Amino acid sequence: MVYNQKILKIISLIFISWISIIHFNFAQKPTKFVKKKIAENTITVNIPDDFTVMPEDVYARKYGAYRQALAMFTSPNSKIDFGVNETVNRSLLAVSNSDFKEEDLKILKDIYKGSIKGMHTDVTFLQDEIVTIDNKKFIALQFVGVVRDDEEKKITMKSGAIKQYSCIYYGVQEGKILIFNFNCPDFFRRQYQPIAQQIMQSIKIKIKKKKK
Repeated sequence: MVYNQKILKIISLIFISWISIIHFNFAQKPTKFVKKKIAENTITVNIPDDFTVMPEDVYARKYGAYRQALAMFTSPNSKIDFGVNETVNRSLLAVSNSDFKEEDLKILKDIYKGSIKGMHTDVTFLQDEIVTIDNKKFIALQFVGVVRDDEEKKITMKSGAIKQYSCIYYGVQEGKILIFNFNCPDFFRRQYQPIAQQIMQSIKIKIKKKKK
């Protein structure tokens, strides 16, 4: 009986080791990136080569935005999204009537942080700083946010909590704010956080050519 228990223990250890090796190999599989040109080729960024353009109806359903993003991509399972948009931030216009400049990013960072906190039940910031990429400054915010859906809780009797990882960089292009937004369920954060950071580090912003 003791002998059989030892055999079973050895088999279990071999099986666990085998599963761990498979998982390690899968996790270490390098992600291939492809360069994407956006907004009349004035923005370039590298994204995973299996990401595809998100259909407009899916974008409207997921984000409900009144205006289309400059670009929106999604993973094969539609769980991981990366998008680029531009905006005129009316909060800053209340402080200054001039166009956005990189010097405004410090003010904007606190405004955007407050907005993010207001949209979530709970937020844990993983990154909160001004960074430089390709000689341009960006607000860099990474966070895990929780939103509790009270209506879903009433219907399903479940918590209805949505926990999501987001990596958002804000830059300036000719007086407007560019927003680079990577997000996914927090379940995928361990796998995709390094990928999100690689995407952000590849951003290049050019000055738009003036039309003659």
